Amino acid sequence: MFQFLAEAVSLSIVGGLLEIGLAAIVVLVISNMKILTIVMSLTGSLIGFCFSVFVGIFFGIYPAWKAIRLGPVNALRSEQPIIIKNCL
Repeated sequence: MFQFLAEAVSLSIVGGLLEIGLAAIVVLVISNMKILTIVMSLTGSLIGFCFSVFVGIFFGIYPAWKAIRLGPVNALRSEQPIIIKNCL
């Protein structure tokens, strides 16, 4: 379970940092257009980052918890084959 949690936390941290970076770029572009005055606040960035991490942790732990409760034989038995039809 620790592996799933570490993966979920690392991906959500990277996503949160990318979110802050993209927001900073958008704020700079809009501010340089001189149409609107936009300021990026530290509070808003922290709230967005924390929410991103929380969502990543929750949606990383829940499937891991369900997988731990299910044995490997049952997981493989319930796996359905993927049928790819001709899409042309």
